[in-house]
Amino acid sequence: MNTRSLRSRVFFAGLMLVSVFGLGSCATDPPPTRAEIHAQTGTLGKFSLEQQWKAAALSSDPILDNWLASFDDPQLNALVVEALINNPDLRVTATRVEQAGQYLEMARAALRPAINLFGTGGINMGGGDVSSALQGVSLGVSWEPDLWGHLRYGRNAAESTFISVQADYEFSRQSLAAMVARGWFTATETWLQLQLAQNMVASAENLQALAEKR
Repeated sequence: MNTRSLRSRVFFAGLMLVSVFGLGSCATDPPPTRAEIHAQTGTLGKFSLEQQWKAAALSSDPILDNWLASFDDPQLNALVVEALINNPDLRVTATRVEQAGQYLEMARAALRPAINLFGTGGINMGGGDVSSALQGVSLGVSWEPDLWGHLRYGRNAAESTFISVQADYEFSRQSLAAMVARGWFTATETWLQLQLAQNMVASAENLQALAEKR
């Protein structure tokens, strides 16, 4: 392959990259509002939800992951860590997070061009210069223009799914930790009540012994 042909292929690849970035910067349309959905369907326009039936606003505060440290109980921390490591449902949820992350990477990769560089050549078994082994270079570019936003909407859907699965995983972690902490506190309270009952029994036996001596 001559130098002019290689330069033309590199120029074409650069032009394709510029086009990709130009189309990739186009934002997708926002989801329809409630009024637009009612106007399109024409079936919900006569119905209205009362204020008390509306869902409350979601909190944007991050979930605190160190709330167990406020109890200052090393044994409780060790029990929670053991439960998080050995819980099979949590491991399944973690696998779903990894799977959703891979689907997201695939959706993002579909918006990028695929550039392949191939080389052809070989070395004569009877001898020859190694520098002359490369006989040709081929540059291949494949890219699907996202003219109608199909790939971008697919990427947005994959991102939403990934965020949702991550939230499920975090909820499972916090819920499991809370269940272990509740069980630990219940067991501690029961043990303290047992100690109190045993002390009461010992005090009653002492009073009985004193009464018999009198």
